[in-house]
Amino acid sequence: MQSHADEIELLPALPAAWRRAIYGIVARGGFEVDIAWENGKRKHVKIGQPLPGPQRQ
Repeated sequence: MQSHADEIELLPALPAAWRRAIYGIVARGGFEVDIAWENGKRKHVKIGQPLPGPQRQ
C-alpha cells in the first residue's frame, strides 16, 4: 500500500512474509486499512474511517 497526495494505492507486490492478511495498517490521513489475499491475489480490502486524534502524515 502507498498513500500519497490524498490517494491510497494498493501496490501489486506482496511481501513473502505476509501469508494471508494484514490488518490495521494506517495510510496517510489516518485511514486504517485491512488487506487479505489468496494465491497471491487480493481477495478483500477494507478502508476504514480515519482514526481519531491528530492526523498521521
